Amino acid sequence: MHHNAHFHPYSQLLLPQAEGTHIVLGQQQRHRLDTGSVLFLSPFVLYQLLHTETSRVDALSIHLNRLGAEFTGTPYFRRINRLMGKGSSGLLFYGEAAAYIRQIWPDLQNVFSMRHMLAVFDILDTLSRSSEFDILAAGQPVPTRSREIEFCLIVEEFIGQHLNDTVPIAEVAALTHLSVSNFNQKFKHFFGKPFHSYILSKKIEATCYLLKTTDLSLQEIAERLNFNSASHLLTTFKRIKKTTPGEYRLSHSKA
Repeated sequence: MHHNAHFHPYSQLLLPQAEGTHIVLGQQQRHRLDTGSVLFLSPFVLYQLLHTETSRVDALSIHLNRLGAEFTGTPYFRRINRLMGKGSSGLLFYGEAAAYIRQIWPDLQNVFSMRHMLAVFDILDTLSRSSEFDILAAGQPVPTRSREIEFCLIVEEFIGQHLNDTVPIAEVAALTHLSVSNFNQKFKHFFGKPFHSYILSKKIEATCYLLKTTDLSLQEIAERLNFNSASHLLTTFKRIKKTTPGEYRLSHSKA
């Protein structure tokens, strides 16, 4: 099963479980994530998980930018800030650091509390001190300048809000104050694929979610996601997912 690429304005911590999994960073070749490892990704890294139904990946999103520069600019964060910089290439940790994080992971609650925040700082500090890691994809294209980050945030937010509509590229390009040709070039650089291909992959990702969580018919899903017809959605789904919507829904209903 292929999970469509994710592009997030925050750091990601990924812990492969069971059989492990594979990941593709940007347009790089895929890498294996073994059980017992911990993967750290900086903000704005495009990644795609490739795994089977029997494998699982636990994830934690880390929003340090919400703390403000007054906090993240303190001496305590120097090592963590360096970790953030290196994480754009994907840092796969193993050994003692990975084992420690997996040990405290079950006690980490997904709620905003002082205990949760301190545990996240502990994890980041542990990773920043460790030398037991592999760099997966050096040279990964990641926005670093304020204009590049603003571009990615505007585009990602617009796509998320208009996924059920027709998304005209000229309108999105205008929001970023770029011509269509310049927008296309910049979009592909950071998002890993052409604009319309990315939109289509997001619509199929939404289709998968609706197939798993609702009883909506394929026609109803097609109308909701603004496909031309149910047959258009069927053809597109089969091409991208290598299975039919019905088979996909059936396999997940048994899981």
